[in-house]
Amino acid sequence: HHYEQALERDPGALDVAVNLAALHLSQGRHESCVNESRQILVRDPAHLQARLLLLEALLALDRLAEADQALAQTPLPIAEHMELRAVQGRLHGANGRLAQAATSYQAAIALGDTRTQTALALARCLLESGEARVAAVVVAAVGLRQCVGDQEAHRVHRLLAPRRALEQLRGGYRHADARADHVGVDMVLVE
Repeated sequence: HHYEQALERDPGALDVAVNLAALHLSQGRHESCVNESRQILVRDPAHLQARLLLLEALLALDRLAEADQALAQTPLPIAEHMELRAVQGRLHGANGRLAQAATSYQAAIALGDTRTQTALALARCLLESGEARVAAVVVAAVGLRQCVGDQEAHRVHRLLAPRRALEQLRGGYRHADARADHVGVDMVLVE
């Protein structure tokens, strides 16, 4: 209610409008989030947070075609924004485009996405694509990351391994046998 009052006093306050849209999303009022986010994007089409909120709300409403269109309309370079790449991965996954979803998740991780949900979504795509060994390594890396905690997250966020390590893993090396500098905190999965 405070956000709405603040917007009445200053309708141009985009930060307040974004906070209101985020509140709508967090409270499950997805349609309100869609409307608020679209109003922000009319004023500032390159507003990253508003774009992300819109995409999240559309995905929650299972309006995949609209989400595809909203992502395609962004004037931002998607390849440079880890948040957009992660949402793009979710959108591809929801549409059954597993290879594209995995590529998007890998790109998000390469850009610094340290969220467990992104790594697990990548593992799910790999598993469903028949890459069970690589998916298992992703899951193992997530488990390790949870063990080492936030202080080591800056090292874990590089979930993209040297090509040599990935080839060794695909060649049959077991997680326990792989060298610690290839699998573990610095492990990566993008070729």
